[in-house]
Amino acid sequence: RGLIPMTKDHHVLILGFPGVAQMNQIISEIRMEEELKTAALCFITDKIQENPDSLSDRGVHFIHGKPSSEEALEKANLRQASKVIILADNAQDSDLDGITLMRILNVKRVLSEKEVYVLAECLDLKNEQLMIQAGADEIIAVNSLSAGLIVQGITSKGINLVLRDLISNKVGFQFYIQEVPRDLPPIAFKLFCQQVEEKFTNVRPIGVLNVDRQLTLEDDFVLSSTMQ
Repeated sequence: RGLIPMTKDHHVLILGFPGVAQMNQIISEIRMEEELKTAALCFITDKIQENPDSLSDRGVHFIHGKPSSEEALEKANLRQASKVIILADNAQDSDLDGITLMRILNVKRVLSEKEVYVLAECLDLKNEQLMIQAGADEIIAVNSLSAGLIVQGITSKGINLVLRDLISNKVGFQFYIQEVPRDLPPIAFKLFCQQVEEKFTNVRPIGVLNVDRQLTLEDDFVLSSTMQ
């Protein structure tokens, strides 16, 4: 009944419970990601009393409690987790962003100086910066993405099928972000792309994230190991 503490480490910890179906979709994507396919999984929620069979059968550990509770976070072995995913319990209620913000703050407080990657779901884009300031490493603005996909779908026929493949581990190709190699001498992005594509047949560089985390596609943009 969610009372047994999490004893494994380097696990993915999920705070919140958007429903059994959504949780299973997230677990499926995690299991198809090479880096995480063998990682232990744990989630915290007080919305249910027992672990649903479909999650328990997949080896997902359940802690019953408030996701912002220090006691629950301790039971979930937060300090030894590798990733934390903070979800809204209801994606239709943007007021829940305040609860997500509280969860981020409590996670960072319990972690203290320990570095654990934190991703949070944001329902109202105006709250994105607050979540970043609270300590989230990555923000997923789901409703904003949905609006963009709807418009893209009516202006570029078939684009959503392509995007669906790109953001899912199930089929097709995926997007990845890699840091600039530390031993990389200064090189124009166009030449860098040519060298990568000559070495790897299934990798295609598409752009560079600048210091403001904005994508640039300029051929003459210079990459170097001194970039932040």
